[in-house]
Order: sequence, then structure tokens, then C-alpha cells
Amino acid sequence: MCDGSVENHLVKTTLSTPNWDLNPSFPCRLVYCESDALDYAATYASDALRCWKCDSSYDPMCGDPFNTTHRTLIDCESERSQSSYAANHAYCKKTKESENNRQSLISRACVWANEGSKNTICSSPSSPYRKQEHCSICETDGCNGSPGTMVPSLISCLAPAMLWFVIKGR
Repeated sequence: MCDGSVENHLVKTTLSTPNWDLNPSFPCRLVYCESDALDYAATYASDALRCWKCDSSYDPMCGDPFNTTHRTLIDCESERSQSSYAANHAYCKKTKESENNRQSLISRACVWANEGSKNTICSSPSSPYRKQEHCSICETDGCNGSPGTMVPSLISCLAPAMLWFVIKGR
């Protein structure tokens, strides 16, 4: 019988697995975690900021309204570049620019800056061919999405919980 232990040189965890004893056909497995997987899990489980990352010049679904259905948030710590290691704070950024007076281009990404230089993140010089129409930075997970699509997503997540409380209260 499996005792539910997962062990390697870095991690030892005992899983609560009451169903394993009830289901003898469930295979027993010893799982070895590689250091890359552990690093990813530790980063993902931390308090790292997570933002949307896309560019409408390559991905038309990045525009507004922004549909998050088939997207995943990017962990800003994993996106940190060599040049941003001096910066100590992650932000989510959304920019809207027009190029040659054509359709607006929208980009969403993680950016790094020191808290004192936060106000300079959106100060990009305009050129005769490219103008910045909008730039915003924020500090909560997924905050660089479209507000219009985030509200229905929130409602669809909360609706089952509210229904459960209504039924449970009867």
C-alpha cells in the first residue's frame, strides 16, 4: 500500500490520501522533483505580481475589449530581464499607442522600476509616427486587463458561491 509520501533531497511532504486505501487499483508512485520545477513552484506560490502579457500588433485578441478566457497571467519575477535587476518593484503596465494615425496598438506587460521612479514608467517620448494615447501602471494581479471584461469574469466566479450560500441557507 502507498503511504502517500513524496520525497527527494529538497522536499519531504506527506499527502493526505484517504482514497488510496479505498482504491487499491490506484498506482503508487514516487515523485522526484527537479530543481527547475521546484524553483517555478516556489516563485509561483510567492507573492510575485502576475500581469497579462501581449501586444495587439502580433495578437489582435490583446486589444480592447480584452478577453482573458484563453490566457494565463505571467509571473513578473520570471519575466525580469538582466537590465531590470537594479529595480526593486514590479508593476503591470498597459499602453495604447497610435502609429501613423492608424489603428491603436495595445500592449500589456510586467515592468520593473524603483518605487521612487514609478512616475517615469509611462513617460515615453512621442515621435511624429507614434503617439502614446494611454499608459497606466498598477500593482495587483491581472490589473492591466480591461475593466469591462474583468467584471463579468468576477461575477461568473462569484455566482456559484453566492448560489451555494442561498441554497445552504434554506
